[in-house]
Amino acid sequence: MNFYKILWCVVVCTSVLMVNLLPAEDSVSKDIYVSSPHENVRSGPNGKKLGSLLQGTPLKEIERKGGWIRVQMEGWIWDRSVSEEAPGPVKTNKSSLIIESWRWLNENASHGIKIEGVVKNMSDTAFEDVKMTIFARDANGNFLGSTGAELKPSLIPAGVSSMFSAYINDAVCSTTTIDITYRLDIQ
Repeated sequence: MNFYKILWCVVVCTSVLMVNLLPAEDSVSKDIYVSSPHENVRSGPNGKKLGSLLQGTPLKEIERKGGWIRVQMEGWIWDRSVSEEAPGPVKTNKSSLIIESWRWLNENASHGIKIEGVVKNMSDTAFEDVKMTIFARDANGNFLGSTGAELKPSLIPAGVSSMFSAYINDAVCSTTTIDITYRLDIQ
């Protein structure tokens, strides 16, 4: 009789263990990617903002709840970019402003290069009176000149783009491409 009690206990315990190992019906695990240009990561549905992700960031979907998806992300970051201490207030820097697009053309009649483009504010803060300096080189690495760029509108709200234009006098590019570097000074 003891043998059957032990066998019954083993069958019941194994069944309970197997049920607990089965995935929940609403639980999924698939690869997804951020499709918005800038998406917040929150502690829970409508929870505290923990950070931001850029478009194309790969994620692992773990669970769906209403209109929210719980995600897991894995990756590597530079060791000098982390601290074991809690951060102080976040300081906004020029990396909060990015060039979304730009183009250039030789203005042969006036012997200059015109550069136009769009800067986007990727931060949660509005910026006003941003100063932009552009440095241009041709495809061979020859320095073509530098100039200040005018941003319009001068007030750039969070998440909004602003157009810029610049003109480098007395510069003509003989190659089909140029490289620009830029500096943004936030007031």
